[in-house]
Amino acid sequence: DRRRSLRSSSCLRLTHSSSSSSASAASRQCGVCPRANRARTQAVTDGLFDFHSLSLEEALRRRTRTRRRSRTSASSASSGSSSAEEKRETFDRLIDVFRNKEENKWEKLMAQSKQWDQIKEDFYERLEARAAAGDGGGCEEEQTEEKEALVQLLEKIKGVDEGYQEKKKLFNKLVEASDFDREGLVALYSRQLDNDFFAFARDVIVSFKGDKDTQERHASVMSAVIALREAAKEVEDNQDGLEEAAKQFSSILDAESLSDAEKQIDGLLETGNMDPALLMMMAKAWAGAKESNMMKEEAKDVMFHLYNKARDGLSMQQPSEFKILKYVVSQPTRMERRDALEDAFTPGLNYEEGDTEYLSTTPERLMKTVESVLNMYELQRMKYMGSDPYASAKALKSRGGELTGSEVFTGMMREAASIPGAHVIEDLREVRYLIRKEFLTGGPIKGEEGELWMG
Repeated sequence: DRRRSLRSSSCLRLTHSSSSSSASAASRQCGVCPRANRARTQAVTDGLFDFHSLSLEEALRRRTRTRRRSRTSASSASSGSSSAEEKRETFDRLIDVFRNKEENKWEKLMAQSKQWDQIKEDFYERLEARAAAGDGGGCEEEQTEEKEALVQLLEKIKGVDEGYQEKKKLFNKLVEASDFDREGLVALYSRQLDNDFFAFARDVIVSFKGDKDTQERHASVMSAVIALREAAKEVEDNQDGLEEAAKQFSSILDAESLSDAEKQIDGLLETGNMDPALLMMMAKAWAGAKESNMMKEEAKDVMFHLYNKARDGLSMQQPSEFKILKYVVSQPTRMERRDALEDAFTPGLNYEEGDTEYLSTTPERLMKTVESVLNMYELQRMKYMGSDPYASAKALKSRGGELTGSEVFTGMMREAASIPGAHVIEDLREVRYLIRKEFLTGGPIKGEEGELWMG
């Protein structure tokens, strides 16, 4: 939490107050033409799974309208019977979809369908009924083969659905969590956050193509998750650092009182020894405590307090440009942002006086920080929409300044939660435009202002 003055005669002044506190089974049917079978399979794929044009409801409505045009009248009783028949036909076509798709594509079908969770239990019942009836037609041997094939199909679909549900649960946790909790969840579930999970997440987001706001929000969250996971992977690769962090964390937890634990954290912050590995461990411990049903609430409160203190303390050690940028972005109007930039570019010493920081920088240095954040954002989005979320991750790991692009991006996304109504990427694009227009020679790039409103 911060209280800031708007203007200063020498530089930007920030006043601080204390902060508190996721070989196929026999598919033939006797007497069925394979070509016709493939055609209706493609039709239900397009409709039921909403890949190209139709949702389940739309497919059902179209089928109902077609049937109505072929009838002259129908009683209410026959209407109910017709509805049940249409439902069975829908599920029979869906059975053909699974039979004619490779098993490794089934999870993608489920993820890209907004209907799967709602229809699966009824679908299972229909599949069980067909298996019990052994409705393969023809001779007894063919019926027996069909029954066994349907039983195996049901078992396989349920197995794939089990893995789908686990990934969907983690996906929902991540998109619903606050930025504060999300860091801990990424550390806690780091092993599950692999290429398969991010490919799954892309498929889930595809299912929201009719809801662009939700689709964009989920995509932004997953981009931030990738950045957090990348940072965690760097920490995990440093075994010596992990061992040292484990010793420090153990010492903090073994403190005789909460006050002693706070003093240890303060000491680490003052000497610059608050390592990212230690912060990751504290985030993981907090996330694990929060999800535990065995830990007392008092212990959870302690874990939250220690992690929050370390996190806030570390944020105070960030470079001046990062602090200035966060402050500028927090201003509600373009004029106030321009004024804040003017203050920040007024030469002066960077120092602290009590709870107040006096900060200044140059347009070139602040622009470099802005570009670092935006470049990392675009890289994460490209990697997220590609096949490998970790591809080319090392390209931005060289330290051209005091922070890597990944660290700045993660920090900015984290801070966005504390700015009411903030859309941090759009805000940063506007700040970039203002710096180029008002404070750098050459002015903004042609067409850049339009980018502000296009997102």
